[in-house]
Amino acid sequence: MDVEQKKSLTQRMLVFREVVRHGSFTAAAEALGITKSGASQHVSQLEKSLGFQLLVRTTRSLGLTAAGHALLARAHELSNLLELAGEEAQALSQRPRGPLRVACPEALASSVLLPALRELVTRFPEIEPDILIDDAVVDLVRGGIDLAVRVGEQADSSLRARQVGQLQGVPVASPRYLAAAPPITSVADLAAHPFVAARWQQQQQTELCLYDAQGQAHTVNCPKRYKIDSATMLCEWVIQGNGFAVLPDLLVADALASGSLVHLLGLHERAHPVYTLHLYQGEPPMVVRFLQTLVQQRLALSGGVLGKRATQALAKG
Repeated sequence: MDVEQKKSLTQRMLVFREVVRHGSFTAAAEALGITKSGASQHVSQLEKSLGFQLLVRTTRSLGLTAAGHALLARAHELSNLLELAGEEAQALSQRPRGPLRVACPEALASSVLLPALRELVTRFPEIEPDILIDDAVVDLVRGGIDLAVRVGEQADSSLRARQVGQLQGVPVASPRYLAAAPPITSVADLAAHPFVAARWQQQQQTELCLYDAQGQAHTVNCPKRYKIDSATMLCEWVIQGNGFAVLPDLLVADALASGSLVHLLGLHERAHPVYTLHLYQGEPPMVVRFLQTLVQQRLALSGGVLGKRATQALAKG
């Protein structure tokens, strides 16, 4: 691929990202300062050059194919890298230093926040991270939090929110448990198995809503047999053969890859947005903006279970 081809591919991927982010060609075109037909042409040329469909177009909405999901992660990564390049150039004349207090749920700590902070400290060794890992909603004012990472829609309008990615819950159980338990061949079968609930699930109704590979929703009533506040300990409890759980794909990706856990029936929850939040009224400090970008990049790189499967489908063409 020559320089001009790379330039065209970069532009088309960024237009594709904006179309998905805004939910329509019209809104994306307005944001980019181009015509609607121009935005549509960029995406069509991208699909043609790759050889497969990325978007499912209807009169009312746009949807992503499996390949579209995978390419979107790469488009986010590309955008993040361009943004990082700008931040790095600016950082040459600004050397952040001192404490930086960050809060994050446990499910995103090891795969997202800690690698992002490690890169931040490598670039800016005078930064002193103070990390709070907690699945509870932390008061940013009382906790003196510079930046928080949270999952799900945010109701507090006083916080400055930036969506940096998404994750999905997937039902999992261990091979040990499945070997001794009644077979699970349908969604309805889950009702007969002990459900292990995480902190964020303990206040919810006992009915789970899970989606199959075709996007069809299935509901099943699963009373909570066990309740564990720690996402890491809950994952270990399920690995030891004590029922099934619905856990974030990023959290269980390694256990699934090693065979310690099994993804049940290919099901998943709806996607939950991931946000970074802060209290700064104007532009936050450069180091906070930089960390936001690193977190977004880590989410795009991690991809989770479903993202990795989509990436495999993209690789196969």
